[in-house]
Amino acid sequence: MLVPPPVVVVAPNSYKGSVSATAAAAALSRGLARVWPDGERRICPMADGGEGTLDAIFSRGGRRGSARVSGASGAPIDAAFGLIEGDAIAVIESAQVVGLTEANGIATAVEQRSTRGLGELVRTLLDAGIRKFMIGLGGSSTNDAGAGMLATLGVKLVDGKGRDVEPTPLGLKALAQVDASTLDPRMAEAQITIMSDVTNPLCGERGATAIFGPQKGVATERVAEIDATLARFAPLAERALGRRSRRRFARSRCRARWRTLAYHRRGPNGPADAPRQGALRGGASRGGERRPCDARFRQHRSFGAGRAQVTLHELSRARLRPGDARGMRGERAGAPRRHGGAACPAVSGSRGVMIGHVVS
Repeated sequence: MLVPPPVVVVAPNSYKGSVSATAAAAALSRGLARVWPDGERRICPMADGGEGTLDAIFSRGGRRGSARVSGASGAPIDAAFGLIEGDAIAVIESAQVVGLTEANGIATAVEQRSTRGLGELVRTLLDAGIRKFMIGLGGSSTNDAGAGMLATLGVKLVDGKGRDVEPTPLGLKALAQVDASTLDPRMAEAQITIMSDVTNPLCGERGATAIFGPQKGVATERVAEIDATLARFAPLAERALGRRSRRRFARSRCRARWRTLAYHRRGPNGPADAPRQGALRGGASRGGERRPCDARFRQHRSFGAGRAQVTLHELSRARLRPGDARGMRGERAGAPRRHGGAACPAVSGSRGVMIGHVVS
């Protein structure tokens, strides 16, 4: 029986500070060519909103630009950004401005780092007429809750005597009031889409400082203090901006988690056969039979709100739509119905294999 040559989607993420997703994909492709010289290789660098997001997007098109802005330490740096959809949308990678791999930034104490540079980059793009933004949050070395960005865009941060405070974790300790009346009026016309692969809240034991602070240089004994500073800043900022995001975040996180769990328990007719409670305890349905959910979750591991690791076994048996950059449809019952991510042609036919991961 004649076996058709394999189709391989090579979709790695970057290796922080070591090799980009594009370079990793090219290296994997060269290796696969030696093993399967007749195979079809489809290169699709991936990213999760952190380092390498711009490179992943540029692998599918777009235009690169650069601007001189302040880094995390305040020293000037040249930060790259992207323009897509006919220059109508700007793509900003926070790691390009305040990244963990930027030497001057990490040489400065984390309590004195700021996201001012992100605000400067947004302002530069507003000057160029851009009103739609996609901002990747990962890979940053800052821990100021975005206060630096807000300050640069016109929000005033003052202490109890009306004096300006520095938009850093250290400066925010003296914060008494946030005044958004001087916010750049062009921000009312802006649309901002956040790119992130985590669902941690701002504060608390699972908050940004507790979970990600140590990798940025926050000493263990300082975590609680900085966390408390941000906890005071958040409600002041919400009142000034007329927005309340904490409860909305909790509801959307819950809905996203249910959507993720639904991937693992679809029945032969599409909707889940098992009751909701079964998705939490176990029991994925296929062909009318209930299966232990722990085995399924080892095969398809969910990360927070919607990130899924797709196994080679799963993709080798799934029929996917060719050219579909945003979804995968399983031909058989139990296959993941939808996984989004960076633009990447899906495998056509039923012989596809994937190297890497897909972020939904």
